[in-house]
Amino acid sequence: MIPLECCHKAAEHLHTYFGPDMIQSFIGGSRWWQMRSQSGIPAHWIAHYSDYHLVMSKHGQKTSYSTELMHRFTRDSARVNPRHEHPTAHIDPNATRQPGRFANTAEEAERLSRVLLYIHGGAYYFGSVNTHKHVIHRMTTKFGGFALAVNYRKAPQFPFPCAIQDCLAAYLYLLDPPPGALHPRIDPSRIVVGGDSAGGGLALALLQIIRDLGLPPPAGAILLSPWSDLTHSFPSILQNTKTDYIPPYSFIHRPSLLWPLPRETGAFVRRSQSFVRRRGRQPTSEGHMDNIPWHARPIFVPQPNGAAPIKITSQVQFYATNAQLRHPLCSPALAGSLGGLPPLYIMVGDDEVLRDEIVYVAHKAAHPMRYPTNPDFVKLFPHTRAAAERFNATPTNVHLQLFDGQCHVFPMFMYTAAARHAYRGMASFIKHVTGAPLKTSGAIANSMGSAPAGENKYTARVPLERPQYYDHMIRERVARDGKIRPMEREDHMSYLCLDPKTIGIIKAETYARFHKGHTIWDNKYHRDFKRIRKSRARIERRVQRILAKAESEGLFRDMGDIEASGTKWTDLGTYGPADLRGETPPLSAVVGRRDTPDAMALLKLGLHLRAKRRRALGLQAVEKGAAPNTVPIPTSLADDIPRRAYSMGEHYHTNQERPVPLDRFGWWRNLLVRGGPFTRKTKPAWVHQAEKEKQRVCVSEWD
Repeated sequence: MIPLECCHKAAEHLHTYFGPDMIQSFIGGSRWWQMRSQSGIPAHWIAHYSDYHLVMSKHGQKTSYSTELMHRFTRDSARVNPRHEHPTAHIDPNATRQPGRFANTAEEAERLSRVLLYIHGGAYYFGSVNTHKHVIHRMTTKFGGFALAVNYRKAPQFPFPCAIQDCLAAYLYLLDPPPGALHPRIDPSRIVVGGDSAGGGLALALLQIIRDLGLPPPAGAILLSPWSDLTHSFPSILQNTKTDYIPPYSFIHRPSLLWPLPRETGAFVRRSQSFVRRRGRQPTSEGHMDNIPWHARPIFVPQPNGAAPIKITSQVQFYATNAQLRHPLCSPALAGSLGGLPPLYIMVGDDEVLRDEIVYVAHKAAHPMRYPTNPDFVKLFPHTRAAAERFNATPTNVHLQLFDGQCHVFPMFMYTAAARHAYRGMASFIKHVTGAPLKTSGAIANSMGSAPAGENKYTARVPLERPQYYDHMIRERVARDGKIRPMEREDHMSYLCLDPKTIGIIKAETYARFHKGHTIWDNKYHRDFKRIRKSRARIERRVQRILAKAESEGLFRDMGDIEASGTKWTDLGTYGPADLRGETPPLSAVVGRRDTPDAMALLKLGLHLRAKRRRALGLQAVEKGAAPNTVPIPTSLADDIPRRAYSMGEHYHTNQERPVPLDRFGWWRNLLVRGGPFTRKTKPAWVHQAEKEKQRVCVSEWD
């Protein structure tokens, strides 16, 4: 668990990055995105079992029985070293493998200091470390180090910039571990940031914040199909839908209490202001509908042939509002400059829907001057303009590999030939940027801009065989069988020759397809909307009763002990969903809603912690209007422990790992195992009954 101390540091850095004006108008406030129901961020250390055993033994700690047993079984094995630190052709297969065979080499002594900070993908709203654990373990096995995988908060309950704060806190956790951390301070030159899909977009956002704030940069970054343009303004989003598994209508789901959002913009603002007004406070100016927050402003889709633009009436992405999609931390392809970043390794499938924007981002990082940003966005965001002025003259070294016939994040399919070559390329890059020696002679070492055409020879064997950067890039195409060839010229790629003014603008064709899919879905589940409205109204009435009880106990009287203890956030007892004075979070934020079970659970938890804190300080809950020395009310929110003390947008952390019951996979086993209920012919019930009756008659006759 990454403690709250790192979350505080990350919040301070984000306040510095955005500034007070952008925090209030564009983000919606400085408090709501810091709220969480747990005392930190769940994260997992992942490594090969032999590396874990080696580190634990160096620190004098005994490992688990299973790890020690596996180490005993394999220590005399003559198998090839799974991390490929050294060539193995000269090793006698009949020789006995001795522990620490390579311990006298610098590579073996330093490889365990490499750390991969991995940010998993999932369109910002699904997925976890559990869905990517095998992929991350494969990476750590290849490069021979450790990985810290973070379970950041998910949209739509925790929209932009909640996930960015969690990822920045994880990076600060490695650089400056708080007291009680199980790891020492890690040199940033030994850290590599990685991510796939939405995790790749978060990794690019994290690198921009580190660069702009002058924090110690990591050694490099590996990006697997990074989602770089949330506006879907590149052609491949429409062209490659038949060759990728991404849904053609984007991510749409059956209506629920959580989504879609209430149609009425600003409904939460009015509800919050009415509640503040009942408590005798003056509403803030942000609550007036005449002054809509920046993040809630509508955007329009330009139409061909000079027709009037169409206003987008619904939120397009779960992660951010429509007005926030053009920010460089949401869509890195729209950044003012991607120069000045650490070396990048970017892989992309030729048949995926995000191909164009990923290749564009790779070239934009290596050649910031050739790929300028939309002038309208440069004027709109101060950070876009400042980044273009500061880093356009500082190109980033980029290794780009375009795999033929591959889909989005194809390394997730680990046992394919393309995935094997991808993992070898990743391991080679990670070792290269973290200081592993290079081979200085040979055809690959003498090549420029790409490995020689032919067999793919990227491995993690030291010394590494890697080509040299040409014009700050290594541009390669990888065939289905793994063979490498140089990539075609930039002017032969149509998606690299787009007008900058069209990038970041939602196209009419893209929005028409999005609208068509949602129309089909709404018509299919039109009966659910009435049920959802009733359920939301019922939850709102329950929340109003909870708030009335909290107000009667004096929990909102001068905000309890908040003003006395300052405004530093420690948990929901300091300030929670009931304390959003002057803030206008997005409509999907769980801290701003009152019509979902998650919102009610988070509100009850915050009020419960606040009531317990007031009781500990001697501020007993009494009836409203009663004398100070009267007897406290018998039942208080301090005694009402919430049944569910977390929101579904967070990953619940437990001290002990809870194994998944095997019966959870019974249906999958029945599908695969021969003789299951789906594969064997089952007799109807009347046949079984007839057979039993026949047996009974036969027995009676013999008697």
